Amino acid sequence: MEVRIESEVPMGRDPQKSKLRRPNGPPVPSPAAVADQTGRVLSEREPEWLERLVSDPASFAAIEREVHEHARRQADLYVAGLLAKAGARPEMTRHGDQVVAAAEVPLRPVEKKGGP
Repeated sequence: MEVRIESEVPMGRDPQKSKLRRPNGPPVPSPAAVADQTGRVLSEREPEWLERLVSDPASFAAIEREVHEHARRQADLYVAGLLAKAGARPEMTRHGDQVVAAAEVPLRPVEKKGGP
């Protein structure tokens, strides 16, 4: 299963097809890549945050919000990467088949789409 990040442009509905469009951003990075990126970015920003905190201790709340926001975005990417990895495993096909079979209304099978 290919999982993509939503682009900055709102997706909305496709007026021709009357259904929601799929995310059209880049593919989700692997969990390991996200973990590496998170550590790297936090380390790169540390001197800036430290200098701001030393020169203006009242900036602590703003710095804390920035760190939390960055960590939240990275956590979202990490979980999306986990989903992509899980979706690529054959065991997930069985789970998808069970969901389709147990649905109260008929569902189409999962569509396997080729790359862009």
